[in-house]
Amino acid sequence: MPKFYPKLSKLISTDKLPAFLSGVSNIFDKLYFRNFQTVKSYDGVTVSYVIEVISYKEMKIGIADSGFSLLLNPDFSGTTVFPLSLSTRWGIRKYIKNFNVSFGDTAQEFFDTLFEVVSMEDRELIMAASIIFIDDTEDPLTAFLDDFNDLYSTSYILTDSDDFEGSVEEILTAFATENKNIRLFIFNQYISDTDPSVTLDNVRKLFSFKIGGDPVQQLKDLIIPYASARV
Repeated sequence: MPKFYPKLSKLISTDKLPAFLSGVSNIFDKLYFRNFQTVKSYDGVTVSYVIEVISYKEMKIGIADSGFSLLLNPDFSGTTVFPLSLSTRWGIRKYIKNFNVSFGDTAQEFFDTLFEVVSMEDRELIMAASIIFIDDTEDPLTAFLDDFNDLYSTSYILTDSDDFEGSVEEILTAFATENKNIRLFIFNQYISDTDPSVTLDNVRKLFSFKIGGDPVQQLKDLIIPYASARV
């Protein structure tokens, strides 16, 4: 028996597999591999694997009562070899290289993750939140700053509320001066609701301002990994 082929269990760590697959460790210890290759796209989204899985026990199927057997993928060395190829695609890796696989599907997690995906700046966030969630269409930024003052017991005022960009900068300065988190404030003040479905819908409204469509569904499409295999 050739000793230089490593066990498949050395390549695939069974302790990282789901619990219902724990029994495959015994199988992996009896299989070996060679010619393992990995090809990854520049952005890490697509990964392709090519490998030859080897069994030192011939695998065969008996043909009725003929006494003959059909050998499966026999190799000249008396082993059974299965060439395998696997391709995976995980869109979220384009934006978040070390994405947390324990993503919990909550509105807060969609909110936080979408920020990383769409690269929304704090000034854009203030503009979007004031336009979407504040009823005062005449002077939404003043109303936004009033909410800030009410929550943190401060008394900031805008120099010229007609200067939209200048007012956004003044609001940014207020957050920096008070050392407050803009994203947390907007989520708690305008996004969060006792009804989780309303909270998630508010997340959709906020980020559709930046990217259009249904941002929650777009993120779901990125999070779901796709794989195809061929023997």
